[in-house]
Amino acid sequence: MLIEQEPETDFFLCLGSDTFIDLTDWKWKRSKDILMLLEGRMLVIDRPDGTAVGLRERIDEINSTQQKANVRLLRVPTLEAVSSTMIRSCRDEKILQRLLVPEVLEYIKKQKMYSFADS
Repeated sequence: MLIEQEPETDFFLCLGSDTFIDLTDWKWKRSKDILMLLEGRMLVIDRPDGTAVGLRERIDEINSTQQKANVRLLRVPTLEAVSSTMIRSCRDEKILQRLLVPEVLEYIKKQKMYSFADS
């Protein structure tokens, strides 16, 4: 495991606010095990528009109720308001070029993922 290979490194799971809310609504299989394994070391990245209602409160709740929780919030004002749902449903390659780095878009196209599955 990576943690065993790098015992001096503090690893954090970085995830978007929507995913964090789903995880802490216990929608993921073994959600609580994930938190325990990570010892709560998560970095939650919020969109500039702050669309995740109650996010700060949820982070505070997890930090106060889960053993060793260390969830941190990062608001990135320059982050484009984009979601994975938007990427999966978008059929306009020009929009995708603006939202994704070229390597990611090329991978999606090559693997025929999302809207490229039909092409």
